[in-house]
Amino acid sequence: MSQDLLSASILIVDDNHTNCNLLRSHLLLAGFSHVMVATHGQAALDLLAERLPDLILLDVMMPDLDGFELTRRIRAAYPDRFIPIILVSALNEPQDRVRGIQAGANDFLSRPFDAQELLARIHSLLALKRIRDELDADRRRLALLNEVSRLLTAQLDYEALTHQIVTLALALTGAAKAVLIALDEEGRFSHKVIAYPHQPPRSASTIERRVLDEGLLGWVLCGRQAVVVEDTRRDPRWVELADDEEAASALAVPLLRGDKAVGALLATSPRVGAFGVEHLDLLLAVGSHAAIALENARLYEEARRQRARTEILLNQTGDPVIVADAEGRITRINPAARRTLDLDDATLGRFVEEVFGLGLADLLLRAKERHSAVSGGYTRRIPDSEPRTFHVSVSPIEGVGYLMVWQDITALKEGEQIRLRSEQAERERVLTALSRYMSPALIKRVLSDPHILRRRERREAYVLFADLRGFTRLTVEHAADDVMALLNDVFAEMMEIVYEHEGVVFDIAGDELMIGFNVPYDQPDAPQRTLATAIAMLRRFADLKAKWAQRGMQVGMGIGINHGPVVLGHVGGRDRMNYAMVGEAVTIAHRLVELAADGQIVATPSTLPTPLPAFEDITVRELPPQVVKGRAEPLTLLLIEVS
Repeated sequence: MSQDLLSASILIVDDNHTNCNLLRSHLLLAGFSHVMVATHGQAALDLLAERLPDLILLDVMMPDLDGFELTRRIRAAYPDRFIPIILVSALNEPQDRVRGIQAGANDFLSRPFDAQELLARIHSLLALKRIRDELDADRRRLALLNEVSRLLTAQLDYEALTHQIVTLALALTGAAKAVLIALDEEGRFSHKVIAYPHQPPRSASTIERRVLDEGLLGWVLCGRQAVVVEDTRRDPRWVELADDEEAASALAVPLLRGDKAVGALLATSPRVGAFGVEHLDLLLAVGSHAAIALENARLYEEARRQRARTEILLNQTGDPVIVADAEGRITRINPAARRTLDLDDATLGRFVEEVFGLGLADLLLRAKERHSAVSGGYTRRIPDSEPRTFHVSVSPIEGVGYLMVWQDITALKEGEQIRLRSEQAERERVLTALSRYMSPALIKRVLSDPHILRRRERREAYVLFADLRGFTRLTVEHAADDVMALLNDVFAEMMEIVYEHEGVVFDIAGDELMIGFNVPYDQPDAPQRTLATAIAMLRRFADLKAKWAQRGMQVGMGIGINHGPVVLGHVGGRDRMNYAMVGEAVTIAHRLVELAADGQIVATPSTLPTPLPAFEDITVRELPPQVVKGRAEPLTLLLIEVS
């Protein structure tokens, strides 16, 4: 077995000490050095909370949590982590193996087992885990680099861009300091930007010459090479300045645009060996994007300045330019204006208002009143041509009159229309998704409230969980078609009741519903709605329960209700979004539904309306204080039973 696989950590979970010692001996003899042992299910969960192993060997027959239930809990607690689980048990019936796989186990080994077979299965699953972990790491790295590229390419302000580059360098490498050295067109030092964690970056126009002539940054710029320095005290290229912070290790990359160096990026840490190959790869990626972004920003700044200088050079600009005197009569038009705006010499001497209408004349009046440049949009309609949209800048010029520079933004306007249509389509998509959660009455209100699509807020909510009892057993004992038919039948009836009371269905997970009231809008009678919904659900379910019992499928339903602050908002990606409700109130409600038996509602007192409405065949009594997971102090709870 390869050495990297032998370094994997393995957790053994078995209440039988003999079995634990036997498995541990096999692993140690095979060369595994990181072996952990838990003698019951809760101990295993506690260990997992501290550190996730690479593989779990799990006994099935244990007193507190059996292997099947523990497997399900592990999968539920860590859905995004691939942790191979091998069930090791004396059970050897096919249905036991099926239960194990359905619970989430990756393999099932019956006792007595062959040690070589066990090691072979461990090797196979660890190799699979390594591949999965590498793929996950590559995917996360690619997503990170895409985000870096997006952030840098979206910024055209040169100074803001340099600040963003050093901030990213700090965040990605975990450095204590990041420095960006920028060079001018001739390759000479231009300025530097320095950043520290939790502080705004600062720029400086000077640098100690030794840094570039003898130091690490100079070496990187001269050789066009990246470098990792594990210990600066042992590297002659490191130049320590009197006012510098302590730097025990460093990482530097050149910013290259083709063969041309436009700068360099340095990260330092007070710890020796703080940087590795992974940090170098990330900083190289940042440097690659940064070099392009800096060049683009420089070109953008240069183009903007050039345009400002050439606005008054009528015949040398590609933009239409018109000059009018102080009275608003057109005195000059450049070739681009003749060509683009369909003007000729007959235009000269005429008033701007006469040729272009009141819209453009109003811009001249505003420029005159403000004694400064103004701008606005103008659509020019020429016979036998498509209308064209321009951004017109009007600048008052002393002794001349007004300079009007026209920029054709037709394509930009069309792009804006495409963007607006895209946003409208996205809004309709999200609203379509919301119809899965809300009643028609709430959807109508959402349609008149566009801010709900972007809003993230805290609210006081009434949270109701409804959970089927005995459903897991049904999934094992009955055909898939029957199981899904029962679920669809129950959920359809329950959601109809929720919509009648204008609740919001936030989640359908397996055999469980999560419902919210007083969200996303205020419902002054939310306690009454919540209780009425719970009672109606249990009553309706009683008929469904009898109906499915006739088909040999025994199932029950319990309900938990809690009240408290929650966080609301849309979560997800571009192609899938969910309207989510999270917070301690949700967690407590979920704990309460676990306490409710069939036909029962377990609720916190603040959830129920005061005074309690009169319902037929309803009994309410106070439960002894209960300690629920996640809360240190006991909770006072009420038990409501529906006959």
